[in-house]
Amino acid sequence: MSEKGGDLIRESKQATDSLVNDPEPQPGPTGHFSVQLASPLEFDQATIRLFVIGDGRPQSLQIATYDTESDQLSSPSLFLVGSTSIETIPLHENQTIACDLFIAPPLNRPLLRTPIGSTVDVTFDSIDFSVGTITGIISSCTLLSSDGTSVNCNGGQFRAVIAH
Repeated sequence: MSEKGGDLIRESKQATDSLVNDPEPQPGPTGHFSVQLASPLEFDQATIRLFVIGDGRPQSLQIATYDTESDQLSSPSLFLVGSTSIETIPLHENQTIACDLFIAPPLNRPLLRTPIGSTVDVTFDSIDFSVGTITGIISSCTLLSSDGTSVNCNGGQFRAVIAH
């Protein structure tokens, strides 16, 4: 009889603990970005942020494939930045903005960027509010390498997690 009582106490404690303690957080989406260079680059992380400046100045929209809070830049990595008059990320759905693109390819390869005065078009497709992501594509463009050569980019696509 005391064994049944002990089992009942353990089951009751487990049930109570499951109600009181927070459940293990489920991992959220990390995003994804692919860029079609001569050797395609795939990134398993992408985050989008919008910095509202105020005072009538344009906002800064940024997409990064690395942890922007870290002191170390991962390789490879990608950074897109553009100005926009739209003040929230969801309102960018079905919009296109011009951005500067910077790519740090795998180690020991030259850095890539849109030439000064040139941009790449970023078109936002759809938002998934249930997981907090936005999808989109980047247009084809020519990038300038840090060794002075030109590199063709045949566009790309992304799913970025909306940062808060």
